[in-house]
Amino acid sequence: MWNINTEVKVEPMVCAHAMLIVDEQPSIIDFTVRTRVSLPKGTLPVSVRRKGSQRILKTYYILHLGTIFKEYNEKHKADPKKIVEIEFVPKEGSRVSDVIAWITSHGVCHNISWIDQHVVVKYEKVEDTPSASSDETKTEMNKNGE
Repeated sequence: MWNINTEVKVEPMVCAHAMLIVDEQPSIIDFTVRTRVSLPKGTLPVSVRRKGSQRILKTYYILHLGTIFKEYNEKHKADPKKIVEIEFVPKEGSRVSDVIAWITSHGVCHNISWIDQHVVVKYEKVEDTPSASSDETKTEMNKNGE
């Protein structure tokens, strides 16, 4: 949210026209997020619940992350842009490796930043007054809300 608090003083019998001028800088940034998913406790409980009461009907324990992503990995095996990679990390003192899933997401962030502002004020005497002159116009410029 942007705001401006420039004070504009107007003399009696003077009309003022103020214009806010904003300089913006657009930016577009590509980003990548890599998320590491592992089972530090060895299992991932997945429960099936009743929709209304939320009572657990059945709990399954996933012991291997490759199980969750198996169908995806088979379907996208040759795709260089696949988003899930499975990594096997040897576990000390065990013949079974830890399984880690890496999920990669790509995105684009569009942003507009307000980098500068200034106010242009034009003053004009109000007509129909004895001291008013139609060619008497003064312009005042305030930079950065000052």
